[in-house]
Amino acid sequence: TEQVKPLLPGDRIKRTLANSDHLGHVRVESTMPTMKGIARVTDLKTLVQETKVDGTPCSVYLQQLTILNENTQKSTVTTRYFLPFEGELGPTALTAGGNKKMERYYDGVKKHKV
Repeated sequence: TEQVKPLLPGDRIKRTLANSDHLGHVRVESTMPTMKGIARVTDLKTLVQETKVDGTPCSVYLQQLTILNENTQKSTVTTRYFLPFEGELGPTALTAGGNKKMERYYDGVKKHKV
């Protein structure tokens, strides 16, 4: 799926193309103008099955983010690993906007600010 989106200010265009080779794999490629030229960003996400030291299987989410300046051909690569959370989930934190929304709605009834 390709998405083309104008960026403010001016007529700068950001292009994003997402595709996948298989389940557990996503490749998102974006190009956008920056102050230092055109940036090409590749975000590769893969779900990998690993084996723990004790021999039990474990899923690991691998993200490799590459940013390339097309003018200078300089690039930066960041690799991150995410492990699944095991245990009970705590309450979800609300953002400031979420807290304000909660003040206006109570038990499905909209309240007005005084």
